[in-house]
Amino acid sequence: MSNLSPDTGSGTGAPRWVKVFAIITVVVVVLFVILLLTKGPGGHGPSRHMSIGESGVQMISASVIEGIRR
Repeated sequence: MSNLSPDTGSGTGAPRWVKVFAIITVVVVVLFVILLLTKGPGGHGPSRHMSIGESGVQMISASVIEGIRR
């Protein structure tokens, strides 16, 4: 007879559901960052609202100008 005990695991690791949830969360965050940096589908990135000019100043919309004129 051998003195081998059954493998019961270390018991110190995180539960499987925690590991799965963490992996899914990391994948979703990475995809979100990639879409944000590449402007995603349809060009909906944070730079979409920036002006095209070289000064970096945002353009004032026509509705704001109309409100000032009144």
